[in-house]
Amino acid sequence: MSHDGGREKSGMLPVEKRAAGSLAAIFGLRMLGLFMLLPILALYAEDLEGSTPLLMGLALGYMGLLKRCCRFRLECSPTVMGAKS
Repeated sequence: MSHDGGREKSGMLPVEKRAAGSLAAIFGLRMLGLFMLLPILALYAEDLEGSTPLLMGLALGYMGLLKRCCRFRLECSPTVMGAKS
């Protein structure tokens, strides 16, 4: 008999499965928020005067860029403020 170190048939430890599931849920919820916003923004922007598909795309692109910049700032702020590790 070979000892597999507690691994199941999938090749992952239960703690690894739990961590992978948690990460998948976090990223899934982030993507859900974006995909819930896309159809609403597209319908709203169609009624705005002077809107074009290019401007709608730029608005979504800027939104993604802003979210990334804010996330980066929040990740760096404990380092700058001198948080103890």
